[in-house]
Amino acid sequence: AWPSQLHELSTMSNNRILTEREAAERLGFSTRSLQRMRGAGDGPAYVRLGARRIGYPEASLSAWVTARTHASRAAELAAHPNKRTD
Repeated sequence: AWPSQLHELSTMSNNRILTEREAAERLGFSTRSLQRMRGAGDGPAYVRLGARRIGYPEASLSAWVTARTHASRAAELAAHPNKRTD
């Protein structure tokens, strides 16, 4: 269902704040994976809504996906030359 998730991301209204679970579902990750990415500073931008509650603006999910979209592996390596993972 990855292509349909990308379509869903591209057609978002970009103003709603999603719950952690909703954001994880939209991206195709588990909530725990999203938490790990957030802790490592590698996930989409988030909003702290309370002491134990995190939200994700739809626009931040779209921006995060767009920033990680590459036409080819060569384009990805050119954009991130220090991140070789062969």
